[in-house]
Amino acid sequence: AEAVGLCTMRLEESIESEVVCEATAGTRFQVLALGEGRRLKVVTMGKDQPKEGWLSCRTAMDELLIQKVTPLPTDVFTVDSKHEVKHLMTVREEEDLESAAVCDLPKGTTVVILQLGVKNDRRARIQAENPSAEGWISVITKQGDFLLGALGENDPAKPQQPA
Repeated sequence: AEAVGLCTMRLEESIESEVVCEATAGTRFQVLALGEGRRLKVVTMGKDQPKEGWLSCRTAMDELLIQKVTPLPTDVFTVDSKHEVKHLMTVREEEDLESAAVCDLPKGTTVVILQLGVKNDRRARIQAENPSAEGWISVITKQGDFLLGALGENDPAKPQQPA
């Protein structure tokens, strides 16, 4: 599961219990148990120390807070693999989505992954061939749609290694 927006993780199932942490959008969780109503017992996943607690999967107004996710981009994309851009995308200077834009890459551009995201596992630093550019792109959307595919196939499950 993954946080869609800011979620408050609490020590116990009650929404009155002590706050463990505030999980930001993109935080991934493993669901440990289903609670009453909208409550889930979860543990955070990722590079940081895991945190365990309870959170709501929907707001009182029935807005989604937690969604199911597809496999991690790190399960599909690797450093030095070559891919084809599936949709027009913006290359940015830094991993942060708010950093300055470098250029836009058109559909069909070949890119090589130089580094996988540290702060956001849906981001990767790439080198584009034509147009020539280096920077950060998203490799998968929040909804789990792949933005890169294998060369000539648009299939992210079959990345091509450089010669």
